[in-house]
Amino acid sequence: ATSRSLLLERATKVGDDAAHVDAVALRLLAAARAGARVVWIRNTVREAQRAFRAVAARAGELEHLLFHARFRGCDRSRIELAVLDRFGKSAPAGGRVLIATQVVEQSLDLDFDEMHTDLAPIDLLFQRAGRLHRHARVRLPGFARPRLVVHGPSDADIVALRFGPSRFVYDAGTLWIADRALRSRDALHLPADIRPLVEESYHPDSRAALLPLGGPALVAAEHSRASQLEARRTKAKQCCIPPTSADPDGGAVLDDDDDAVQAFTRDGTSGTGLPFSWAGVGGRTVEAENGSPVWPLDAERADAWTLAGDLLDQTLSLPARSEVEGAVASNEQKPAWERWRKRFARFADESGLGSRVVPLPMKREPDKHRGWLRMGGKLRRVLYSPTLGLLMPSEKDEEQHQPHPEPESPRRAARCS
Repeated sequence: ATSRSLLLERATKVGDDAAHVDAVALRLLAAARAGARVVWIRNTVREAQRAFRAVAARAGELEHLLFHARFRGCDRSRIELAVLDRFGKSAPAGGRVLIATQVVEQSLDLDFDEMHTDLAPIDLLFQRAGRLHRHARVRLPGFARPRLVVHGPSDADIVALRFGPSRFVYDAGTLWIADRALRSRDALHLPADIRPLVEESYHPDSRAALLPLGGPALVAAEHSRASQLEARRTKAKQCCIPPTSADPDGGAVLDDDDDAVQAFTRDGTSGTGLPFSWAGVGGRTVEAENGSPVWPLDAERADAWTLAGDLLDQTLSLPARSEVEGAVASNEQKPAWERWRKRFARFADESGLGSRVVPLPMKREPDKHRGWLRMGGKLRRVLYSPTLGLLMPSEKDEEQHQPHPEPESPRRAARCS
């Protein structure tokens, strides 16, 4: 690989979270107005949505896009095309801002003049940095060298192991080691720095030597991580398919159903949601206008497989640490909703859509759809926007972030049908 050097800047939170997000948004917009293509990679969808709202509130006519995994499949495909078009190898000249999550770390051929990223494990920071100055092209003054700006907790928060929402994605020890590695550098040299820093982060001997420097709480967090990892390994071994030489009567036969497939292929906390427009009588796509036909949920129809495929393309990843189901808030609509939900479940099971798709009934509002789901027995508000994706806001979020007009994407794929 060609050797190159990245300017490295470590930025810490200024004031409270909202003030920091606003400050970064202003810096991103200033760079874009100077003609640069810039990105801020956030570690969670919720934080990406917050950052995008801060940018959108100040962007005016400047191009800005949001890309994460919690869009419907059809919306995500449209946005991915727009991201490649506006930030890829053949992107036209002009400054613009992308707010994204880890979806831009791999596979996509993107080229940024400057990259901002939340603190992440060192190997992922290298992966993200691979989208900086990826192709040979003339760079604007001030962006002649690739710059990686890593946004992390304050020194006090690092000592207290307060990593914010990133703690739900990455373990404290790996984040602490990454922060420690960055503190002593003002540049990253590729590929020379990759192997030593990755080994420092993950080799058992290195972790055992470094983490006690962070104090007893960090050592305890590492022990907890190791225990969880061992539990997952044990679970994985239980799910292994026995070799062909194994005694055919020596083990239980696994049923080839959705529950078994889910249990043996994914050790995570997500589900599959289907947001749709609900008016008390049937389901329609969220783009449906008044008078649009409802979905014909009849698995015996010759075109049932087509509808099942269309609906699958409208599903999205749903954070689900416990059982989730769609709900309606109105007592008057509950009987009709329960009848429709049972009908949908039969159709999903018989048509091949899958019994793990959770239908989310939603009402249209001017710039989004609003609905409810029941999570662990509690009712939770959800929103869906083709620009912001799925949101699961708290009351405080909705007070602080008023809706903004949805910008038109520079290039659109076919609309979801």
